[in-house]
Amino acid sequence: MEDVEGWETVWERTRNAKEAEVCADAVHEATRTPDLFHFGEMLGFETVEKLRGTEHGNAWDVLELFAYGTWSDATEKQRELLDEAQRKKLKQLTLLSLVEGQRTLQYNVLLEALEMEDIRSLEDFLINDCMYAGIAQGLLDQKQGTFEVTSALSRDLKPEDLGALIETVGDWLSTIDRTIAKAHERKTWINAENARIKSEKADLKARAQGLKGEDSKGEDQMEGIDEDTATGAVCRSGSPSDPVGASRSKRRR
Repeated sequence: MEDVEGWETVWERTRNAKEAEVCADAVHEATRTPDLFHFGEMLGFETVEKLRGTEHGNAWDVLELFAYGTWSDATEKQRELLDEAQRKKLKQLTLLSLVEGQRTLQYNVLLEALEMEDIRSLEDFLINDCMYAGIAQGLLDQKQGTFEVTSALSRDLKPEDLGALIETVGDWLSTIDRTIAKAHERKTWINAENARIKSEKADLKARAQGLKGEDSKGEDQMEGIDEDTATGAVCRSGSPSDPVGASRSKRRR
């Protein structure tokens, strides 16, 4: 993570510089500050803009290079004027630019872009100057010769790229709006289905209760029929309540 006090100090020194030479020195100090990786806003400082076209114009050019450029964009003259800390910073920024295009970086691409001589130097740079520095995290695959980036800092956006970014964000927002609209439609459909299912359940329950009432009524009628049948059977068998039966019984005697 960035050390707030570190970059803020050089930031304010650049913004509030009273003399061009002081401002130029502050710019160079900013480009070698370990915890500062965004320089686009500094280009808009009035003190920095005044450096363009002056004897300190090189400071402006270097700041613009660190804001939007890469190691390959640096001229031979600029490279000669950069100290070791600035060289490392520009290569760190170059890595961040490469990450914006793809997340799996081939060693051979990195070696060329960073102009490093061997894989050992490249891996030391990736581990010590990138991952330990907190500007990029990922996995080194020596067998495949790749650096699989999982997260990384972003770089300053060039003014000419702002329109494309706004368009991309607009498309993204439109997609979100369409997704939300579809979600609302889905919710409306689900609510309607729930209401329909609830109504059908209520109807089925009412029908079931009706059928249950009819079954109960039928059972009562069957019980009445059984009682009548049983009474008739008793009468025919010559029960004491049947005078015909009784007389027949007396004759047999």
